[in-house]
Amino acid sequence: MDGPDGLRMAEIAARLHRDTDEDLTVDSIVSLAVEVIPDAQLASVTLNASRRAGFATLGATSDIARQVDQHQYDLLEGAAVETAEREEWVRSGDLDTDGRWPRWGAEAADLGVLSVLSVALKTEERRTGALNLYSLQRGRFADRETVEVALMFGVHASSALAASRVVSGLENALSTRHTIGIAQGMLMERYQLSLDQSFNVLRRVSSHENTKLAQVARQLVETGSLPTSPEQEPSVESHPIQRDGSSMGYVVADSRDAAPDSLDPAPDRSRERAAD
Repeated sequence: MDGPDGLRMAEIAARLHRDTDEDLTVDSIVSLAVEVIPDAQLASVTLNASRRAGFATLGATSDIARQVDQHQYDLLEGAAVETAEREEWVRSGDLDTDGRWPRWGAEAADLGVLSVLSVALKTEERRTGALNLYSLQRGRFADRETVEVALMFGVHASSALAASRVVSGLENALSTRHTIGIAQGMLMERYQLSLDQSFNVLRRVSSHENTKLAQVARQLVETGSLPTSPEQEPSVESHPIQRDGSSMGYVVADSRDAAPDSLDPAPDRSRERAAD
């Protein structure tokens, strides 16, 4: 069976790199895999997160593919598991009788899946996971050219997935940094703090409440309040941020350059201003 030529594969690579969002990239990978790779009727992407976290399906063309994947993760056997961990590619055309995976093969056959081809997804730095191709017919993926097309597709898919994950990570980092900056600005304006002091307030609340600093900042931006545990006495008093500029603002009790241990009420200067 003829596979895509060099020009067609270049077009596929360009399409895979078109999206910078990780989820959209995975959707493109599995949908194009079924379109391009001979014999593939279903497709999924397995992520090999870590020894502790195990495996997860990032995307799939159908619920059947997700179920077939999940049975492999639960049983710790199957083409996706072997490829995500160590093999370059793994193929079977008779899952219901394949002695390598007697439990998973039976589960897959019960779902109607009889053939599989999994190819590794990896970069120079690490093995990311596997691209899994399934067929509801017996004896598929037997042609060597089909395997070569799948391997070539896997190279482009690995590159696109790695690039999208970098971009997604940068976007998340920028978003988090932006939120923290807004939270610092709120503290600086309402509590009359310096830039360093406002960050130290967020940091200390984060440590005291055992909450990530980004979450502390997000809560402050969204609700106007710093989090506090009801069963604990916080080292930094948490109060609603007053947006009306009233005397409920708070200033640092110690010097402006020191890291604040607490926020004390700002003195009400309204009577002094009235007297003047």
